[in-house]
Amino acid sequence: MIINKSFIENKLANIKVEYLETCTSTNKILKNATYLTDTLLIAEEQTSGVGRLNRNFVSNKNKGIYMSLLTFKKIDLKYLNKVTPITAVIVSNAIDELINDNTKIKWVNDIYLKDKKICGILVESVIVNNRLEKLIIGIGINTYSQTFDEELSKKASTIEDLTNIKTSRNELIINIINNLNKALDNIDDISYMKEYIHKSNLINKEVIVNINDTEYIAKVLDITLDAELVVEIDNSIYTLTTAEVTKIKF
Repeated sequence: MIINKSFIENKLANIKVEYLETCTSTNKILKNATYLTDTLLIAEEQTSGVGRLNRNFVSNKNKGIYMSLLTFKKIDLKYLNKVTPITAVIVSNAIDELINDNTKIKWVNDIYLKDKKICGILVESVIVNNRLEKLIIGIGINTYSQTFDEELSKKASTIEDLTNIKTSRNELIINIINNLNKALDNIDDISYMKEYIHKSNLINKEVIVNINDTEYIAKVLDITLDAELVVEIDNSIYTLTTAEVTKIKF
């Protein structure tokens, strides 16, 4: 199922679509681009796909959706921390509609299906004089059956391998971008964050959390409406904003 640039562009409102067979990273390209209007860059393959914390995001050719949205929406800086969770909700819902199943969200930016990661999100911003100049939202989804290395296969999979459904990448892209575009225009709507909390796969779970390069065993108690993770560590309660959950202990 090929990606049809013209079809996608005709279904999006006021967003230019660019398509590449291969590239280094869609986020990197858009972050340094000179586009002046909202632009969606889609690639069939990334040779240097980037995930959160500068980790590599495997982007095998013709096997997934590798895209980044460049937007110039006037978003107040106080809402920037909500862009990632809102994007996660939009992506999760779009996948759910196509596969008739329920994906979950691992704080803060990963989509899980049947306890396997199928999607990662990377949001980057350019801020000038304390104002948001542009926002780049990268989304990588493992759609079609593929082989990962031994270590990655322990925690990641694809939509097709988990459901036997070969989803339309075109329809999934259109659904995600149109709904994300609307959500960014209503970023102060707390219903997105409530849904984010509802879709969490961490609440009431014991996890390994990395805080400033030190790992702790923690119990996840809640996620706040500001996308903070509330955990209990050694009988003390902490509210985390930048930590990483490295393992979920089922």
